[in-house]
Amino acid sequence: MDLARLTEALSIPAASTFVVHGLDVQDWGRVLRLPCRYTTPDGDSGAFDLIFDDCREMRWRLYTHYQGDTPALVDLTFGTAAQRKPAHILTDAFGLSLLYGEYRIIRSPAA
Repeated sequence: MDLARLTEALSIPAASTFVVHGLDVQDWGRVLRLPCRYTTPDGDSGAFDLIFDDCREMRWRLYTHYQGDTPALVDLTFGTAAQRKPAHILTDAFGLSLLYGEYRIIRSPAA
């Protein structure tokens, strides 16, 4: 599980929780941006974008039972860049598997 890699990149505690606020597909699907928020066990929160560049293939599964607006990020596996092994993103609303060139985690400035 690469949620530990995500918490390390954001310099936040491993017990933090994440929600996904949207899915932005750019450049005819070659760039995928997921705006997200985290909340630490202490109640601190922040925003960041998880961006996958040079996407080649995406498989999407929507879970129709989900009724909320901001699905929780349940599991994340980055796979391997350069389209060698897919990333897997699992929320309580959808699952996504994609081959990509590289990923970036961009923290949003404090408001």
